[in-house]
Amino acid sequence: MIKYIHDRGFDGIMGMEHGNSIKGKAGEQVVINAYKTASKF
Repeated sequence: MIKYIHDRGFDGIMGMEHGNSIKGKAGEQVVINAYKTASKF
């Protein structure tokens, strides 16, 4: 989805609504890693 939107010229900041499946700092790190992975295109 991120690549699709980026390929159409959007270069702003995009946020997504989600909940963490793991509590605490470990859960936050999982989310950060997922965003990093999704941004590699």
